[in-house]
Amino acid sequence: MTRFWFILLLLVAPLRAVNAQTQTISVSGQARCGTEKVVGALVTMLQPTDSSIVAYATTDKQGFYTLKATTQLSEVLLSISGFNIKRKTTRIKAHSQTFDFYVEEENRILREVVVKSQKLWGNRDTLNYLVSAYTRGKDRSIGDVLQKLPGITIEDNGVIKYQGNPINHFYIENLDMLQGRYNLATQGIKAEDVATVQVLENHEHIRSRQDQTPSERAAINLKLKDKAKGIWSKSASLGAGHNLDETLWEAMLQTMYFGNGKQHMLRYSGDNLGRSLEMGTEHYGFSSEGNSRMVSLVEHSSPPIGNSLFGYRHSINLNNLAKLSDSTTINYNFNYSHNFASGHSFSQTTYFLPNGEKQLLMEDIADRTHTHSANVQLIYEMNLQQRYLKNAFSLWGRWNEGRGDILSTHQSPSPMVNGSSGDSSISQALHYRSLGITNRTHWVYRTAKGGGFEWISTNRVSKTPQTLIIAGERAAHQDIEITSISTINSFRLLRDLRSSKWTLSSSGNLNTSYTILTSALTHPNIPVAPHGDMNHLQTSVDLGPVAQYTSGAFQSKLSVPIALTYTALHNAAVEGKETDAHRLRLYLQPSFSLLWKATDNFTLNANAHYSASETP
Repeated sequence: MTRFWFILLLLVAPLRAVNAQTQTISVSGQARCGTEKVVGALVTMLQPTDSSIVAYATTDKQGFYTLKATTQLSEVLLSISGFNIKRKTTRIKAHSQTFDFYVEEENRILREVVVKSQKLWGNRDTLNYLVSAYTRGKDRSIGDVLQKLPGITIEDNGVIKYQGNPINHFYIENLDMLQGRYNLATQGIKAEDVATVQVLENHEHIRSRQDQTPSERAAINLKLKDKAKGIWSKSASLGAGHNLDETLWEAMLQTMYFGNGKQHMLRYSGDNLGRSLEMGTEHYGFSSEGNSRMVSLVEHSSPPIGNSLFGYRHSINLNNLAKLSDSTTINYNFNYSHNFASGHSFSQTTYFLPNGEKQLLMEDIADRTHTHSANVQLIYEMNLQQRYLKNAFSLWGRWNEGRGDILSTHQSPSPMVNGSSGDSSISQALHYRSLGITNRTHWVYRTAKGGGFEWISTNRVSKTPQTLIIAGERAAHQDIEITSISTINSFRLLRDLRSSKWTLSSSGNLNTSYTILTSALTHPNIPVAPHGDMNHLQTSVDLGPVAQYTSGAFQSKLSVPIALTYTALHNAAVEGKETDAHRLRLYLQPSFSLLWKATDNFTLNANAHYSASETP
């Protein structure tokens, strides 16, 4: 028994000795550099054997610090280090105490650090391209860089596509100033002024429709550098050359302003290179103009390679945007162009006749045309979470003055073949005018529970007088005037597609067009019915249910509208013939669509519809 207690005492005694050596200490104090307090310095308590950290703290705004640690050591190292102070280490006894540091100032030379930004990054449906990472030495405009960005292509006609689909909006600092004429930006904004190009995938511009079926099209947004904001930037491009006996020139002058809530762009461009149109002013999207041309000149033939036009053009574009609030903007734009084009072609054709003889036909065609076009547009837009209203008013005009000459010569060894050999000359003169007004209203109303409706109405009035005069052996004179009045309306009920997989709504359309045509023809060989007047009315109404199913990446839609159409045609009276017509028809026009985006690289899209319509 005595041996047992002796062994137990030997085991317990060392444990009691160890517990006696373990202690909790607290070391505090203040750090100073001369008379200045050292703020934000790192104070560490270290083991003397291997300098491992026992405890650490940083000095506060007054230079004070406090360290607490539990240790068995009899001595510890106390060290202080920081920015612009010399490191200092001191050995102290391992017990609670106050210890103040007095350090010396030390200047440090930092090594150069190069920070490289990511070329491409994104979150959710937004991709960001760092413009500087894709810019090369010859790139001048942002359009040069856009062509190099993955997924973005620019067609020969200027259309910008992302993943094969045309974009639906082009923003500059989240504002759509150009309203479809985005080539003004791609050609006019310098690449060095743009920080980031954003691609907004599946973009829905209208906030109150963002719970509907996602769009398959994307939008592009340019994020400018700070140096390009709030200033008037100016740019010019001039070019000259020589072709045979003609001096060629091309010029572009532009000034822009992108500020907080205001954007302006004024641009002039011109050349005498014989271009039929200027790519920079092309409009993509809904067009407010509607021209009806029924007469034209016989023009020269175009060569298979190269440009057959000569002439000049001038164009002026003024675009403005004012942001009235976070959700309300006003656009007012003006576009004018004048184009003169002329051309000349000569052709010679040899016909081999059945009797072995040859007949030679030579045709010399020359034409020249002056074309003027102008468009004034005023747009008001309010884009709220549950309300959307956009009204676009446009006044547009186009007028052409053209002249042409046709000289034909035919030669035949036998004067009995198709008459005698000789020449014929025809002169042409064209006068064309088109003036119209278009107003387009888009209204979306949503309730707090997700219901609502969408209404789009486009109304247009235009008048187009046009005259073609032919002088010479085949003299004729035709005057035509077309007056057109039309309204296109669509209405549909909206449901929140995110709240339920199945939704049932309805849609309807009401479209009417009324056209008045007056025609007067003067020709020596047509003494009967020189006037041809006509009135044409066409109205269509359709209404039907719409069922939609949405589940994740799978979407389907079934629409079954019933359409009623009415057509009335009134022609000028012709003796012995029925010239008027009236038709009333009823149609069923079902349609079905399916969209399944299985992966980022695989999408299934299927559509089927049945429709029947009468010719206008």
